[in-house]
Order: sequence, then structure tokens, then C-alpha cells
Amino acid sequence: MISLIQRTWNRRSNAGSCILVLITVCLLSKSGIAQTNAEIIRDADWYERTIAQGVVAKSYQFDNLFNSRQTIYVLEADMNVAGVGIELPFRQDGTRRTVPAFAGTITGATASVNGNFFNSAGSVQFLRVNGSAVANTLPGAADAGGIAVTAGGDLRALARPTSGWASLADPNVMATNIPVMIGGARYPFPSGNFYTVDRHPRTVIGVTQSNRLLMVVIDGRSSTAAGMTFVELFETMQALDAHDAVNMDGGGSSTMWDADTPGSGISNMPSDGPPRAVANSVVLVAPPLAVAPPAFDARRAFAGNNASPHQAINVMVESGDPVSVNLGFINRGTTTWSASNTFLGTTEARNRNSVIFDPSQWINASTVGTFTGGPILPGQVGYFPVKFVAPTVNVPTSFRESFGLRTSEGLFFGPEQNRIHLTIMPKTDAEIVVESRRPDGGLNTLNYSESPALANTTSKSSVTDPPVFSTGARYNAIVNSTAVFTPNIVSAGTYNLYVTMGAGSNNNAVASYNITRPAGNLSGVVHLVYTDLALVNQWKLLAAEVVLPAGTQSSITFTNTNGDNASGRRFVMDAVRFSRLANSQVADWSIY
Repeated sequence: MISLIQRTWNRRSNAGSCILVLITVCLLSKSGIAQTNAEIIRDADWYERTIAQGVVAKSYQFDNLFNSRQTIYVLEADMNVAGVGIELPFRQDGTRRTVPAFAGTITGATASVNGNFFNSAGSVQFLRVNGSAVANTLPGAADAGGIAVTAGGDLRALARPTSGWASLADPNVMATNIPVMIGGARYPFPSGNFYTVDRHPRTVIGVTQSNRLLMVVIDGRSSTAAGMTFVELFETMQALDAHDAVNMDGGGSSTMWDADTPGSGISNMPSDGPPRAVANSVVLVAPPLAVAPPAFDARRAFAGNNASPHQAINVMVESGDPVSVNLGFINRGTTTWSASNTFLGTTEARNRNSVIFDPSQWINASTVGTFTGGPILPGQVGYFPVKFVAPTVNVPTSFRESFGLRTSEGLFFGPEQNRIHLTIMPKTDAEIVVESRRPDGGLNTLNYSESPALANTTSKSSVTDPPVFSTGARYNAIVNSTAVFTPNIVSAGTYNLYVTMGAGSNNNAVASYNITRPAGNLSGVVHLVYTDLALVNQWKLLAAEVVLPAGTQSSITFTNTNGDNASGRRFVMDAVRFSRLANSQVADWSIY
């Protein structure tokens, strides 16, 4: 198997571009006309769970919403149901807690999201809890919206009163961020503000005209969730029937917890990975369900920070490699799963023939099989293996397969967007691409290193032929900092070496580079500047016809020579490429 981080590509004999094939679903209405974004949201086959009296949790991963991938989580609560209410737990002693930890301090907590903006000492925006002012900062553009909980327990999302938040009579008030919509109309939020026009993870609280509370979290900053602008956020809340809605703290703080989700209870995928500690939270309290669990029910089984039903499994293999991926589910019903009553079948759409069907491993083209081990009792975890041999491809090819549990009678239950993202590579290394970050956004520690530590940036090359896959790059503004790319050369030969980076007006640093190899080092200088049309979103040639041996004996080291904070210049490390020349031969490899 090849590395999940370094990618090898086949150069086609006709010198055409490399092709990445994606299996997608065309979103059309019943009339054949493309759906609007509101129709896509409303018509989605949401994964829904009733988690308390009057409270429903639902979520969906959209492949094409606002021309992007989006993942939305919604907690909808009927505030007219007795016992349904809101609490605002906080920390004001210089410490913070995660959203699940705040929920743990409230008796009867059913769900929770992060609250308003904060620093190390707590909330930096107006906060009143049970009639007492906890924070009383001066109003500003950043606290133009907020939520208020009346003495009767109803929640309002509103714009800041002319006379200020302290003028409200409500016993619980939390100033937050810019309102999204007031009275069903879009709030006049600033159009030139990067916070509103760029896509970010978001947390929103809205209220419908029928007094239903909407706690909404939008994932972002990942390959499966772009995040939303404020305009997109408004359209989303409008499609969810909100009448008033206000934006809370977002970005890495956006977190949703509910008592029905196994493990940590975090049901979304926070962009930081682990949940961020925050100064306060908005907690929904509701009476527990009075009905018995269904006969068949399931939740995803994940270790780590969350148990999101939309956490895909990413697999990269070469043509002909055997593949085995386990999908784990917790039995949350009352029926014991057996090999005769519980199966893993294809979804999106249900019972379709899979493109990776393996007759030697599967029951049929739409049924993978059943779990491993003995019967799965209620409360236990069952693992369902998806086994097949990667098809032979001549160009990099990506498939997305989705599976769900079903009974012998054909009834699907539990989440159905249990996806496997499979990338199949041809058995060649004509093109090797090494990126500073992994496809999931993490640091590529296998083929890349840096000193001192750089930071993540969403500035990213959109280069093709061959393309790059991670969601961003690395940067700093420290002179003499270094970044090292170390490829795993499978076939010794003569290579051309390239570099690329994304656009950005502060991406402007001069760097020296040193190509280390057993036969002797090569060095040069490259200007990593956003105005270089041969570099930005393109592969810029660094060195031609460089002889490299197999293995990890060679590397490229970049050193920042003038990018610094004072000059507003950033040193950005994105990706490098090693392109093997056709029929490259060396007479005596022993000297290399």
C-alpha cells in the first residue's frame, strides 16, 4: 500500500491531464429542474432521532448545497411542551469548560451548544443569568444580536435593543454575534466583513413562529464540510422555518452535544478535532421519553471526540489491493442482532448495486453481509466488514460508497450516510505529490516536517494535473524557519521538481531551497509570491532532470529568508511535486 499522504499519479501516454473521477448524485426535482438550495434542504432525507419529549435531533451531509459540501446538525425543541426549557451555565473564575462538561452540570440536560464570545476570564459580551449580570461589557458591532429567556421559559432571538441589553427585563440574556434574521427578514449584516462573507463553522439559535427552538451547528473547514457565509446561513435558517435567528460564537468553538449520542455525546465534527473549552453554553432541558425503544435501532460506534453519523472512513489503496473496512454500530433497539435478521446494505439510494461489489465476499450486489462474531445484544457493538479487491484503474479514481443497516424484511434503521471514501491509485509513481497537511486537515507527519512550528492556513492551491487534496497549507512569518518535504521514491530515475501554493495578498516571502540526495545537494532561491502566475494554483518548476534514488534518501528543504510580520509577508508551505521523466535511466546507480 502507498502512503495516505504522499500521492502517486499515472501520466497518460497522450500527455493529457490526470483525471480524478468522482461518483456523484445529480440533484434534480421531480420535474427535472435543478432544485433551489431551500428545496435541497427541505427535501433531504434527514437522519432523525426523537431524543426527549418534544425534542428531535436531525442531521444530513449534503454533497451539493450552495455549490459545496455541507453538513448540518439541527436540534428542534417544542417550547410549548411542559418541562422543556433553557439554561445558561457559565464559568467566570478564569477557567473554561467544553460543551459536554457544561451539559454535565445541568440536571436533565438533553442537548447543548456553545454560547457567546470569550477570553481567558470568561464571556466578553453581556451575560445575565437568573437575574444577575455576569458580564457587562460595552456594546459594539460584535454584539448586535443575542438571545433572551423570559421568566416563563420562552426563548427569543433578537437584535440588541436601542437602550442596550441591560434594559431587557428577561432574567436570562446572552449577547452574542450578528443576527442572521429578524422577523423572517435577513438582518442587514455587513457585506464586507470577512467574518460574514467567508465560510466558517457556525452555531445558530433560531425560533419559529410556532415557538419551536432551533439549535443549529454547521460543520466547516474540512473536505466534507465547507462551512457557510452569512448569506448561506440566512437561507439555511429560512429553509428550516426560523422566524428569528442569531449567530453564536463559531469556528473551532462550534459544538453540539446531546444525551442520545454515544461516547462523548458530541454529534458534530468540531473543526479543531477535540471540543474547544468555552466560557458558557446554551443547554436544552427536556423530560425523558416515556416510550420504549424500537425493536431495531442503531448508532455509529466511534472512539475519539464524537460519534457523528457523518464521519466518513477514508481509504487510499492501489489497484488490485485487498480492502477491508469495518463499520461499527451500537445496538440501541430491543432486538438481538443475528446473522439472519441484521444486514449491511447499500444506501443513497437504498438497495442499489454497488460499484465495488465483490461476489466472493458479498451476499449480493447490494448487500455486503452481516457482522463478525456472535449475536449482538442490545447495548453491544457489532462490526460489519466491507471487503473487496480494489478495481484496476489507469488514472486516479475516487468512489464514495454509502451503507446502512437493514432487517431481513428490508427495513433500514439507524443512520444511512455511513460512507467510505475510496481513492484507487494506479500502480505507478510517475507523479509524486507531497503536501504539508493531510486530506483531513491534520499535519502530514509522514512526509513533512517544520521548525519552528508553522500554523494552519486555509490558503490552498487549486492546482490540477496532478491535483492536491488537503484543505489548507502551513505558514508563519518567522525568518529562518524551515519546512522539509521528504518523498518516498518508489522507482529510481530522473525527476523534475515543482512547488505550488494558493493565492493570498500576504503570501509573499523569498525562500532558499536545498535538494538533499546521496549524489550531492542542489540549491536555489524561489520567490513564494501571490503575484507569480506560474506558482499560484500552478506547478512552478524548481529544478529539472534531478537524479533521485529509490526510498526516502532525498528531500527538499525550504528556508524563509525574508517573510516576516513587520513587512506583512507570510512564508507559505503547501505542496511539492516530483515528476519522473519518461524512460529515465542512469548507467550506474551505485554512485547515487
